[in-house]
Amino acid sequence: MAEYVLQEMNDLHRDGIRRLYPRMIRMREANYDMVVNDLHEAAQVPAAHVKAVLDALPRRMMHWFSVNHSVKVDGFGLFTPNLSVVTDADVAAGDVNERNMNAENIKVSSISFRADSKLLLSAKSFNKRNKKGLIP
Repeated sequence: MAEYVLQEMNDLHRDGIRRLYPRMIRMREANYDMVVNDLHEAAQVPAAHVKAVLDALPRRMMHWFSVNHSVKVDGFGLFTPNLSVVTDADVAAGDVNERNMNAENIKVSSISFRADSKLLLSAKSFNKRNKKGLIP
């Protein structure tokens, strides 16, 4: 059962109204072994096959990113790399232009994830929730 608390948000609009929003209480993370065992039981395939797929997925995603693709897994979501400029003396000084900008100065800084609409609908339909209290 998902548990949540109501947390007050700062008065961003300075209108005197402090809004409440729900925040899920995360008890712990599902680690690699927990995910493997759960998928092994749910899909009824050998755990070694689940591990092989989970281990191959990030490597293959890096391949697709390196050839200018985002990666969309139907029912799961879209992964897109975000780029940034590597900070060095020239970049920090603001002396960055097309002439001195090359592939060595640009790196993947993070990977964005946007959940698939099927996953969101599934999450929204999960109705078992339990209110724990209010966090100021």
